[in-house]
Amino acid sequence: MVRGSGIFAGGWGAKRAAVYGVPEDELGKFYAQRTLLKREVLPENVANAAAVLTSAELSHTTGLHVPVDAGVAAAFLR
Repeated sequence: MVRGSGIFAGGWGAKRAAVYGVPEDELGKFYAQRTLLKREVLPENVANAAAVLTSAELSHTTGLHVPVDAGVAAAFLR
């Protein structure tokens, strides 16, 4: 997730964009292409997951590991 993420504050996003040779405002789209779903993860996607996890529909799960990352293979559980 790029938009709304504090991880890219303080110039870090600009540096990552320069490394990859993409405009900073397209960094999210660039990262999306590195996921299995090819979708950009937005703050509302994380909020939706949190809402579902705290609903009665999932009252029997701890939600210990529910990635909202569009499928980053390198982050899969091993």
